[in-house]
Amino acid sequence: LKREGYANVRVVRGDGARGLRSAAPFDRIIATAGCWQIAREWVRQLDDGGVLVLPLRLNLAHVGVAFRKQGEDLVSFSATPCGFMPLQGGTGRRGRRRLGSAQSPMYLSYDYRGPRLNAAGLGALLRTPPRRILIEGLKQIARLPQSSDFGRFLSLQGLPLVGIGSVSDAVYDWGIADTARASLCLLSPQDVQRGEAIVYGTPYAADALQAQLARWRSAGKPGVEQLRLRVEPSAS
Repeated sequence: LKREGYANVRVVRGDGARGLRSAAPFDRIIATAGCWQIAREWVRQLDDGGVLVLPLRLNLAHVGVAFRKQGEDLVSFSATPCGFMPLQGGTGRRGRRRLGSAQSPMYLSYDYRGPRLNAAGLGALLRTPPRRILIEGLKQIARLPQSSDFGRFLSLQGLPLVGIGSVSDAVYDWGIADTARASLCLLSPQDVQRGEAIVYGTPYAADALQAQLARWRSAGKPGVEQLRLRVEPSAS
């Protein structure tokens, strides 16, 4: 950095989730890795009225959010689509599991943690015969930004979402899974263009996706730019 003329930069090696207490408080903090949660130290070391910008993972969706600190809370004032590598270290966690054989590896990504989703159940579902069904209105989200807007809307509805693809795929199949109900509904770019979804097991996940698509359309197809978040300290 000094060789390139940036003399006013301090480089610290360590876990970025711990912040830098010796230099706090900060007016601005930015994280450049996808976060499943907001590190307590960032909030503590941010001055009141200061701004925190980070790529937040919301149930498989990635949203770049700008927060302003108000007392102990963070209140967002901007949101934009984004995609970042996941955060490592103390506040990071594994974002994917391996499926399939060593010769043909597939990877499962999910953020949901609960009894409605487990990797073993998904593996069993994927070994059942798939079927394609038509989803009303699905063709309308075949192109960006509508597909991203609906995907991020879906991520906020509390449903277990999954993404499945090979390690080299830039685009992967994604959708709703519920292993407790033995149901999986996946969307791929090619099938969405035909208005179709791939269904494994019971029709529960497909019915849930159809209902959420209707909700999104009736709400005026809101985009991620309209998203606003308020983050409060957890009791634990």
